[in-house]
Amino acid sequence: MSNITITNESLHDVTIVSNVFIDEYMSDANGEYVKTYLYLLRAVATGDALSIVSIADKLNYTERDVYRALKFWQQKGILSLSLDSLNELTGIKLLPIKKPQKESAQKQSFATTSAAPKGLVPSSAALENSPQKHSFSLDEMAEFRTKTEVAEILCVAEQYLGKTLSNTDINSLLYIYDGLKFDSELIEYLIEYCVTNNHKSMHYIEKTAIGWSKEGITNAAQAKDFAKLYNDTVFTILNAFGIKNRHPAPVEQKMITVWTKDYGFSLDIIVEACNRTMKTVHTPSFEYTDKILARWKKKGVKTMSDIAALDQAFLKEQEQKKTAPKVSGSHNNSGNKFNNFSQRSYDYDKLERDLLKL
Repeated sequence: MSNITITNESLHDVTIVSNVFIDEYMSDANGEYVKTYLYLLRAVATGDALSIVSIADKLNYTERDVYRALKFWQQKGILSLSLDSLNELTGIKLLPIKKPQKESAQKQSFATTSAAPKGLVPSSAALENSPQKHSFSLDEMAEFRTKTEVAEILCVAEQYLGKTLSNTDINSLLYIYDGLKFDSELIEYLIEYCVTNNHKSMHYIEKTAIGWSKEGITNAAQAKDFAKLYNDTVFTILNAFGIKNRHPAPVEQKMITVWTKDYGFSLDIIVEACNRTMKTVHTPSFEYTDKILARWKKKGVKTMSDIAALDQAFLKEQEQKKTAPKVSGSHNNSGNKFNNFSQRSYDYDKLERDLLKL
């Protein structure tokens, strides 16, 4: 394929962007952060007056989105923020851009993980292997409070949760900050994510943090991408069941996590199990879908082709049974009153046989 030549006939009214930014920084940032930085460059070139509100309106973001972008670039060292005594933003200084030092392979683990969607709440094994939780003393808590970053975290948490934090709450947040090594930006998004999804329990927030940590998530941009992937997965599964306008219940969310994380199934296989559930029992049943997926996991299913092969093998076995000679003297007890009694639970083996006849 031939090379592409790029020319530029517009030499006026331009904004200069550092090549180092494009080569070294842009690929690691999400689109919101890049657009925010480009808009700052545009404002510097024209001398426009700025505010968080005006930036948010211009880019169609929330004010918190803008704050997260500014904090992200501050941590990357390409801008600095000035705050007044009330912790209000008063200035933004764009700094000379230098080539960043490469992060360790461990911090790059999120980018190299499997593309298969995984749940946000970790499995039991992940909880057991997480860093041991330290119980902070009152003196240790007081010492942490002297750090501006920690003070901001506690303030944001109280605003989102709508209550004064207990010592137990503070202990959990300090564990996430000091034990899991989450920075303030990532913790703020963590709390925002959980509260937005109607989970204000600190226990749930802590479990979610552990899940993100086990996925190698180290910043808010990665967490946002990861959350979007999981939310898209949940929406697709609920849609396959015909469930609209609600989030999954905790037990349903736990099952989805098992299917994607513990079983390791791709979304197309999970949706196929959901479709078979609806064809057979005619109602959304996470329990029945779990039975199908557990059986497929046991039989080594990894692709849709594996499922098709299992179906063919089953149908062939049924044909062989039909042509096999009947043994004389055999009795069919299926007609007795006890066996005809309506059972309250599903006969999953029979339902699967019926399903394969469709």
